[in-house]
Amino acid sequence: MRTILIAVDGPAGGAIAARHAAAEMPAATVHLLSVQPHVRAYAGRFLGGGRVRACQRDAGNAALAPARRILDEAGLGYVAHIHVGDEARITAELARSVGADAIVMGDGARAWLDRLLFRILAARVIRRAGVPVLVVKERQPMPQAAAGRWRPAFSR
Repeated sequence: MRTILIAVDGPAGGAIAARHAAAEMPAATVHLLSVQPHVRAYAGRFLGGGRVRACQRDAGNAALAPARRILDEAGLGYVAHIHVGDEARITAELARSVGADAIVMGDGARAWLDRLLFRILAARVIRRAGVPVLVVKERQPMPQAAAGRWRPAFSR
């Protein structure tokens, strides 16, 4: 049985990766991961450590919620992980520790800056991970107006 790690970088990307895993790897053991950023010490002093950890846990659960829903509907079991720190480092370390055969990341970014940041993160994960990293984009339907006009360049 294969073991995969779904690295969730936001709800949209997590849902895309979970849909792919449910469709293409239905017998896999799945680990879901959300990595939350560190909060600077001076901010933690004002909010209190317990409150900061609760906010990070809530943000992690919110990011994982769509992926959990999709995996639950597909009947796939999973283990959810929420960590705090550097996303690329923690993703690679968790993949090693759970014996993952692959890491799946969903690219759900819409704005150009979000896409750029996601691609930088994916490149960092690829460099650090000792396993294949699959980046999945959601298929966008072709507009109806363009569908009838499109022809491959090599056809006559």
